Amino acid sequence: MQKNFPFPSELVDPNEKKTNKFGIKMAKAIYHNGVTNSDSTDRVKRIKELRDYASNNQSINKYKPLLNAAIDQQGDTSLINIDWRISTPCETIVNRVVGDMINQDHKCQFNAISPYARTKYEADRDAFYIKMIMEQHITQIEAETGVKLMDRKGFNPKDAEELELYMEMEYRQPVEIGMEEIVDFELYNNDWEKKVRPRITKDLVTANEGRARLYFDENNNIRLRYTDIANYYAAYSSEPDNSDVDYESEVIYMTIRDLKLRDREKKVSNEQWRKIAQENSRKHGNPYFDNNNYDFDYNYDDFRVQVLDFIFYTIDKSFWLEKKKGGRTYFDKKGYGYEAKRGNLITKDRQVSYEGLWIVNTEIILDYGMSKNMIRYKDPYDTKKLSPQLVRRYVGYKLNGKSIVEIMMPNIDNIQLLVLRKRHIISEINPTGVAIDVSGISDVMNLLKETDPMKIIQMYKQKGVLLFSRTDVNGDPANGVPIQELNSPFAQLLMSLDQSIMSEMNIIRENLGQNTVADGAVPDKDALVGIEKMRTLSSNNVTRELYNSFLNGILAPIGKVVAKMVQYKIVYGDGLDAYENIIGKMGVKSLEFAKDVEMSELGIKIEALPTAEELQDLLNSLNIALQNQEIKPEDVFEIKKVKNIKKAIKYLSQKRKKYGEEKMAEFQQKEQITAQREQASAMAAAEAEKIKQQAKAEAEIMKLEAELRLKKELDDHLTINKIKLIDRESYWDMKKIEEAQDENDDNAEKSDKPSTTGLGAAGTRVFSDPVRSATRMDKFM
Repeated sequence: MQKNFPFPSELVDPNEKKTNKFGIKMAKAIYHNGVTNSDSTDRVKRIKELRDYASNNQSINKYKPLLNAAIDQQGDTSLINIDWRISTPCETIVNRVVGDMINQDHKCQFNAISPYARTKYEADRDAFYIKMIMEQHITQIEAETGVKLMDRKGFNPKDAEELELYMEMEYRQPVEIGMEEIVDFELYNNDWEKKVRPRITKDLVTANEGRARLYFDENNNIRLRYTDIANYYAAYSSEPDNSDVDYESEVIYMTIRDLKLRDREKKVSNEQWRKIAQENSRKHGNPYFDNNNYDFDYNYDDFRVQVLDFIFYTIDKSFWLEKKKGGRTYFDKKGYGYEAKRGNLITKDRQVSYEGLWIVNTEIILDYGMSKNMIRYKDPYDTKKLSPQLVRRYVGYKLNGKSIVEIMMPNIDNIQLLVLRKRHIISEINPTGVAIDVSGISDVMNLLKETDPMKIIQMYKQKGVLLFSRTDVNGDPANGVPIQELNSPFAQLLMSLDQSIMSEMNIIRENLGQNTVADGAVPDKDALVGIEKMRTLSSNNVTRELYNSFLNGILAPIGKVVAKMVQYKIVYGDGLDAYENIIGKMGVKSLEFAKDVEMSELGIKIEALPTAEELQDLLNSLNIALQNQEIKPEDVFEIKKVKNIKKAIKYLSQKRKKYGEEKMAEFQQKEQITAQREQASAMAAAEAEKIKQQAKAEAEIMKLEAELRLKKELDDHLTINKIKLIDRESYWDMKKIEEAQDENDDNAEKSDKPSTTGLGAAGTRVFSDPVRSATRMDKFM
C-alpha cells in the first residue's frame, strides 16, 4: 500500500515553519502529490510522448501489430527484413516552427508608469516646449547683439509636432534606458538566447507549455534557468501563468559535490552521502557504485541525484498589543497565538515564501528557510508603499487546447505506417521476370543451331535482342514471342502508398493552417514575390498564438521579474556597483538613475526587432525616398537607428513632410528672391527708361532751344541784314537825295540862293542814329 504524505498545516507559528522538519514534510507532500497524482502522472506521460513524436523517437511497438494485421496474418516472419526506424515529417515541422520563433529578435522596453515618472516626463516635455518658445525670440536678440544667450546642446524642437514626435519615439528617462541595458545584460549573462529561450520555445511548440526559474544565488547574483515542464510540480490552477498557486517546485539533478558545498554547517555525514551515492547507482547517468573500489571521500562526488527545488507561499500572522504610555501609543510584539486580556490586540497577515532543496527520498534538506530576498510589487496607488503581493520566482505559461505535435499525431502515425508498408513491399519485391514459350525458344534454337536455351535468354538479357519467326521450319504458323517480360504489380502499389502519404501531409497542412510555400515543399516558380510572401504570412497565423504566449506569457514576465530583482539589488544590496559600467556607457548619471529606480514603477513592453526582410523593405523605402529627394541623407541614418518598423515608417513620413515643408519654404524663398530681383530689374529698367525719356526730353528741349536760338539768330541775322539792306537803301536814297540836293545846291548857288536842308549849322550832315551814322560815315570815308 502506498504511503500517504499529507501537507502540513500552515496555521502554525512562523518559527515552526522555519524548521527543517516542517520543510521536509512540505517537500515530501509536494513531491509525492506531484508524482502519484493521476493528473500529474498523465501530464508527465503526455509530455514525454509529445517530445518523442517531436524528435521522431516514438515507440515502434504500436506499429507492429497494425502492420502485421494488415499484411501478414500468420506471423512475424514476413516483417523480419523491415527497417523499423521512424521516418516522418514531424521533427522537420517542429524545427521549422521553433526556428521561425527563435529567428525573431526581441527587446524588453521599459516605461516608467508611476506618478513620479509621469511628473518627470511632463516636466521634461514642458522644458523642451519652453526652450522652443525662447529660441524663437532669443535668436533674433543674438543676431542683433552678437552675444550667445542660449545653450543649444541636445534636442532643439522647431515646432510642437516635432516635439510630440520626439517625446513619443526618442525621449527616454534615465531609469528606462538604464534598466533596459541592465536587463539585457542579465539575460545575456544567463545564456538566455543560447540555452533558455530555444528550450522554452520548443516546449511551447511541443506541449503548449513553457517555464523558467529566477533566483538569487549565494553571491546575490541574479540567475535564470530553464525549467523542465516534465519535472515541474505545482498546485492546481486555472490561470495559464499559475499566478495563484500555493506552491511550485521542480525536480533538478545536482552532483553530490554541489550539495556538499550547500551543507555549510556540515550536518550531513560522509556515511549519509555514501548511502545517497549507493541509492543512485546506475541512475541518472551515474556509473555502478562499487562499495569496495570507491574512495570514501571523493569518487562518488560526481554522482547526480534528484533534488526537489521547492518554494511555497503562505501567510504568517504576527500579533501586536497596542499600549499607551506617557501620552504616546506604541505596539508591543507578542508571540504567535497570544490572547490579550486587556488592551487592543492587532493581528497582521503578511504573505511570505519559504524555499529549500530536498534530496528526494531522504531526510536531508539544504538551504531551507524563509526566502531571503522576497520581492514585492509597489502599491499602484502609492509608490512609496509595497504591495502585499509577492513576485513569483517561477515564470511560465500554458495554453489551452492541443499543441502542434498533438494535432499532428494521428496523421504522423498514418504516415509512419505507410512508410513501413512501403519498406515491407520493397523488401519482398521480386525482380522483373520473363515468361518463356518453350516451343518458341526451341524454334529459335533450331534457327541459330544453338543447343543451350540459357544462351538465348542471356543474349536477351544482355543485348535486349530477340530473334523469332512467325512460322516454323515447315512453314506453318508458329507460336507467339518466345520470351515475354512479366509486369510487376509492386510499382503501382508504391505509387498508391506515396499518394496516401501526400494526402496525409495535406491534412497536416490544413490542420496547422500551413501551405506548401511556408514549408518549402512545392514553391511556385510562376508566383510573384508578393504572393509568395502573403502565403508565408498566412502560415504564420498558426504560430501567432504561440508567439504571443511566448512574448506576453514568458518573456515579458521574465523581464519584469528581472527588473524587480535589479531594483531590489540596487536599493537593498550592493547598489550600482555591479551596473556602473553598463549604465555609464549609455550616458546615464548614476545618482539620477539610483533615485529613479527607487521611486519608479516600471511597465514592460516586448518589442519585436525587425527581421531581415523588414529591414530590407525599410531600406528600399529609404532609398526610393532619397532618390526622389523626399528626405535628406542624414535622415536615412536617423531612421535606421529606430528599431521599431512602425515607428520608423512614421518617422519617415514625418521626415518627408518636414523636408517637403523645408523645400517649399526654400522654393518660396527662391521665388521671393527671384521676385525681388525681377522687381529690382523692373525698377532699374523703369529708371533707365525714365532716364532715357528724361534725356530724350532734355535732348528735345536742347534741340528746340538750339532751333529757337538758330531761328532767333537767323531772324536776328535776317533782321540785321534787312536793316543793313534798309540802311543801304536809305543810304543810297540819301545819296540820291544828296546828289539831288547837291544838284539843287549847285543850281541854287548858281542862283545864289544857299540851302540848309539836312545840314547843321555849319553845313554838316545830321543823321538820326549815331551807329548808322558812323557806319555810313565809314562807308563814306
